[in-house]
Amino acid sequence: YNEDVILVIKTSLLGVSDPNQAKAQIYKYTDTVKKQLHIRGKLKKEFIITERLPYKDIIGLHNACDCFVMPSNGEAFCRPAAEALVLGKTPIVNKNSGMSDYINDVNGYLLKSTKQPVILANRGLSDDYDFYNASQYWYHVDIYDLCEKLRYVYDARNSDAHKNKQGVGTSLSEHFSYATIGSNICT
Repeated sequence: YNEDVILVIKTSLLGVSDPNQAKAQIYKYTDTVKKQLHIRGKLKKEFIITERLPYKDIIGLHNACDCFVMPSNGEAFCRPAAEALVLGKTPIVNKNSGMSDYINDVNGYLLKSTKQPVILANRGLSDDYDFYNASQYWYHVDIYDLCEKLRYVYDARNSDAHKNKQGVGTSLSEHFSYATIGSNICT
């Protein structure tokens, strides 16, 4: 609350098509979390974006931020994480996800997580989007590890210790090109 930081959340809410309604629900949720942590009045208001943005604005959003955080319980490739890497923004992601195929301890931070069953009450989706069953698991990120890695990025943002300088992720396009993927599938 006393540092020059702000949390920018670019998200959507499954099943809610009105961006303003989604934004209101997400603000309500973040206020509830801050209240439960007894930090409600101390933190700066987060900046939440729920609207679809043109691609040039997505690039501008990446460029306006110091890092990219995706503490997802389960994520596949994750194009926004790949874009952040290519743009030189340090990615902080769940190590038990598809993102660990191209984000590692050299170019970003991999978050510790624990395998847990999907509990419907904790998944945040309405019953209309019931994708999971009792035999499925996801990986919950260690929140303390996330806080620690955010601190590293904040402290290193203007130094040579910053992990992902511009261009580090450019080999990503070669590694995941159609030709490379096709070759891997065919062999």
